[in-house]
Amino acid sequence: MSNIQLAQRFIEAIDSRDFSELEKLMSADHVFSVNDREFRGADELRSMWEGWWRITPDLKTELIEAHEVGERLFVWMECSGSKVADPLTGAERDFAWSFPVAVFARVEDGLIAQWCECCDSTEVKAEANRPG
Repeated sequence: MSNIQLAQRFIEAIDSRDFSELEKLMSADHVFSVNDREFRGADELRSMWEGWWRITPDLKTELIEAHEVGERLFVWMECSGSKVADPLTGAERDFAWSFPVAVFARVEDGLIAQWCECCDSTEVKAEANRPG
């Protein structure tokens, strides 16, 4: 499997909310970062993903473009959805959203060792946390 195919499988596991599949695709010392926050270790990664999945009930990520340079990947993708959910109650409400994401990833021994995202999901998080 090419590194681009590996990235596509990683994105599909995120969209399907399949943390066990994500674990199979990540190196043991995997680092996930988004903007200025970094997550390491299975417990921290699981908690981060479950938090994101909780507020984005119909998350869809489209890989727009990907470039492979040796063990490095540069990926451009678009995240979108039509709903958000309250992170505490799970109550869903209609709210169409989308934002672009730029990713730098590093692959080691056929696994994703680093996945670094730059994006602005502020509007989604604010709407999910808005009362009522």
